[in-house]
Amino acid sequence: KSSEELNNLTTQFNYIGNINDNIAYMGGFSYMQEDNYSMWGISGGISFGNFTWTFEADQAENWINGSTSRALYDELAWKIIQGVQLIGKYDFFDPNTNLKDGAVSRYTLGVEIYPLNIMEIKLQVRMNQIDLDNAVNPDPEYLIQTHFWF
Repeated sequence: KSSEELNNLTTQFNYIGNINDNIAYMGGFSYMQEDNYSMWGISGGISFGNFTWTFEADQAENWINGSTSRALYDELAWKIIQGVQLIGKYDFFDPNTNLKDGAVSRYTLGVEIYPLNIMEIKLQVRMNQIDLDNAVNPDPEYLIQTHFWF
């Protein structure tokens, strides 16, 4: 085996269903193994009327050598009118679960606007919280982001 050869196994399973015309759900599982690095995760969500909640939880082994890392993501979206959603998100990342500090939490509030079916505009404010002794939490971040799909 050469030093530049990587062995990779990647898989993902998703299930999408409807309870009725107003409630839909999705669940998924993913796994990746590359040499001594591995990662697995679960994801899913539920949509009820104008509200959609999505989540993801992932764990990685040896992303940082010899450590277990974890990431969580939650988002609640409320469709105000066609093309405009209010969103609230929570992100969490712990790069090394063996340590008692070092995790980062991020809270996001914003609006997503879809003026065309090929365009998205995000206006968001993000607040970060760092779990480190003597760490100064950064000022809020203000985000304006545009996506185009073709």
